[in-house]
Amino acid sequence: MTLEDFTEFADEGDKSASSGRDDDPSTAVGDADADADAAPDRSADEPDSDADSGSFAAYDVEPAGDDRGLGVVSVSQGLRVAEEDDETTLKAFVTTGNREAVRLGTYLLVPYPDGERLFCRITGLEYAQEFQSDDATEIHARRQMRRDDFTERDYKFMAELEPMSVIYGDGDDMKRRMTDRVPKPGAIVEEAADDAEIKTGLKIPDEGVFLGHL
Repeated sequence: MTLEDFTEFADEGDKSASSGRDDDPSTAVGDADADADAAPDRSADEPDSDADSGSFAAYDVEPAGDDRGLGVVSVSQGLRVAEEDDETTLKAFVTTGNREAVRLGTYLLVPYPDGERLFCRITGLEYAQEFQSDDATEIHARRQMRRDDFTERDYKFMAELEPMSVIYGDGDDMKRRMTDRVPKPGAIVEEAADDAEIKTGLKIPDEGVFLGHL
């Protein structure tokens, strides 16, 4: 007996074992079941690509609520109330839809959180750049000369305000005092439309201003 006899015996044993596994149908079925159990069920977790291949769902993008007032108090260029007029800085940003109706000398009301109102008057109107650009150029000027429209959103429209008094109370109890507090940034700026508020803010008597006798 030589070493080759043991080698041939081992090869024949391996072949017979492997052929036995291949020929056994129960073993093949068991292996298939095991593979099926091990495979993850992706149909429940993954989205259906066919269903998502259509257009995007439409959502309502309308803003909630309604716009009130002419604009809001701005703090970007300073917000300061002082005893001296030249040290006071009070400006309001006017929205695009209200800019054509704003005039110098218009009386405005700026509410405080506790219900008091700042009575003020428009003393200046100006456009400011929304984006940093040089519009004093030949190209820009000639481009504008060929256009008939104007885009308000490309510019800021600022109203400079002069605080005159603080109004508090309602109805017959409405009173005024000198300006002694600064409004909040972003406070809504509204046009003064009530005659009683205007008279109170300007300290005009209910019967009118006495001018003298005839």
